[in-house]
Amino acid sequence: EEEMLLNIATKAGKDARISMERALAVQKGTVVLNNTKEATQLKQNVLQMAAASDKLNPAEIQLLKKGIPQVVARGYGTHHERGAIDLYETKCGWEIRERNAAILKWPFIRAEDTYRAQKTSLSNNSAPTVIPLAS
Repeated sequence: EEEMLLNIATKAGKDARISMERALAVQKGTVVLNNTKEATQLKQNVLQMAAASDKLNPAEIQLLKKGIPQVVARGYGTHHERGAIDLYETKCGWEIRERNAAILKWPFIRAEDTYRAQKTSLSNNSAPTVIPLAS
């Protein structure tokens, strides 16, 4: 995803690429945005430069519109969540063990994807369900 967004921004021009590189640096945590105004401005800069370039097709513009907010929000949120959790720990005196730094994968699958469910042909009216995998 990151490479695709960078390729699209590169196609739009040098300034769009520089702004995209900054957005990706925010996601990686190497650039810190101090407030939501800076985050919004960065997202808008990339999109405005891309649109103004007239070098991108509508599908590429849509990919940027979808991808840029995710990239910037992910980095901004992770950085500021860390500070908020640290403040909470200080004020409350409790240690928070689960933070955004780790990605947890839960061992569940949809029941509809199992061979047994396909054989019994679940009703269309039933809601999707999940079942735990044996560990």
